[in-house]
Amino acid sequence: MVGLDGIEMLESTKKCYEHCLTREIDGVRHYFHRAVGCMTTIGSDPHVMVGIEFDASCCLVV
Repeated sequence: MVGLDGIEMLESTKKCYEHCLTREIDGVRHYFHRAVGCMTTIGSDPHVMVGIEFDASCCLVV
């Protein structure tokens, strides 16, 4: 069995580029990226990260 979870990462109030997602909190612009992670959930530690996929709208595909 695996668990899926949406996460936001690489958040900054200073560094950005044209594909960053943005939001404003208390008048300060925040730049960030979103991803979905998949991790094993059954059994003892360590749990294994199966994969991670970034939101295509905020990341360059190379």
